[in-house]
Amino acid sequence: MYRLACIAIILSAFTTYSCGQPKTQNDKIAYLLDVLEWEKSVNTQIEHKKLYYSHLQISPEDRMVIDSVWHTLDSGEVRNRMTKTLAQRFTPGEIDTMYLFFNSPAGRKFRKKEYETYGEMDALFSEEYKILKLIEERTKGTPAAAPANFYKANRPDGIYLVERPLTEEQNSYELGQMPLLKLDVFKDISTIRNTDYSMQLQIEFTPAGAKQFYELSKKYTGRQIAVVADKTIITAPVIQEAMKETKITISGSGNKNEMEAIVQRLKKKMSK
Repeated sequence: MYRLACIAIILSAFTTYSCGQPKTQNDKIAYLLDVLEWEKSVNTQIEHKKLYYSHLQISPEDRMVIDSVWHTLDSGEVRNRMTKTLAQRFTPGEIDTMYLFFNSPAGRKFRKKEYETYGEMDALFSEEYKILKLIEERTKGTPAAAPANFYKANRPDGIYLVERPLTEEQNSYELGQMPLLKLDVFKDISTIRNTDYSMQLQIEFTPAGAKQFYELSKKYTGRQIAVVADKTIITAPVIQEAMKETKITISGSGNKNEMEAIVQRLKKKMSK
């Protein structure tokens, strides 16, 4: 009976592969990139960088260079570079095996090499990132101070509803006058690494805070909120759904040091 079940599973996999599934090597690699969300992760990083650099006060010449970088790093180019790298690291036979059965020996190798391979792919865009960094350093003030207006908020500490988000014309948030919640709803805050190796904030609420945030998230699903500390917007996530959990995660656009700085800033406010 066990052998019959195994044969049925293998035949099912073979049938799925043979009927209607991608056949070319590039199609299989594209499938793997989608499943592992590597391409999505890089595109998300690029979008975060676009938003950040759109608020830097830079010269028209530098703006043209930045626009050229974004033009180079369109979604087609991102997939093209990642596809080539994956094809170089793994043989066609290994890609076929991973595509059919992720727990095969080749699939185990893939998972073992996942972090290393992702690091190589991220390095593919280092030249463009260097150009952006040079322009950032030419702006007045420190990199953190350059987009200062973007983060300022003349509000007491708390969680606010964003009345008007950032746009190309509007380089600062417009927040509600009164906080929806105070920061004392937070019990703890830390950073965690996501499966795509990006950094996230993990916020734990007090029991009472979790109930209050659930009511807030239920009422404002789809809306953007802003966490303000020291008259600075620390993070401004969009509420995706009503959340009853005592712990939530917030995706971040910063690196590990930047996200840790956010954590330390909020922890200081929580300890007061």
